[in-house]
Amino acid sequence: MSAAKRPAPSSEPQPVDLSRSSLDVGRLMPLPRAQFRAPQTSPEPFVVQKTTIESRPVLCINGSPHDFSQLYVSLHELVKHIFPKVPVRSLQEILAVLGIYVFKATPDHLVVMNLSGCVVPPDRTVGLVRLTDLLTFMPQIGYMCSSESAKRRS
Repeated sequence: MSAAKRPAPSSEPQPVDLSRSSLDVGRLMPLPRAQFRAPQTSPEPFVVQKTTIESRPVLCINGSPHDFSQLYVSLHELVKHIFPKVPVRSLQEILAVLGIYVFKATPDHLVVMNLSGCVVPPDRTVGLVRLTDLLTFMPQIGYMCSSESAKRRS
C-alpha cells in the first residue's frame, strides 16, 4: 500500500473553509487555572507565538495569564496549516479518541488570537489543544487524519 504524499506547503496562506469549522461545544473543557502566580515577564497576559509542527509554522498561545510554560494550539490553526483536508469537528473527534483534552478558548484568548491573525470562526468558538499533547501524539493524529481524509475522497 503506498503512502499518500502530502502536497508541498505553499508560501501563500490558504483561505480557510469556515463551513467546516463547527466544533462540538459540549465536549470542550474550560482551561485549567494556574496553580501558582507566574512572575510577570510580559505586560500582556496572553501572547501569540509561532512554533513549528511538522516543519510548518503554526501560531500558539499561552493558556494562563503571564505563564508561558504551557502553550496551546487552536484546532482551526491545525486544520489550516497541518491537516487542511480534515474538518475541525473530525479533528476534535480524533483527539477525543486518543484521550487528548480540547479546551475552550476564553474571550481574552479570542481577542489576542484575532489581533494576531489566528483563525477565529464567526461563532467565536475555538478549541485549544496543549502543544505538548499534540507533539506526543502527532504520529497517531497524522495517521488518523490521513485515513479520515481518504474516507472523504472515496
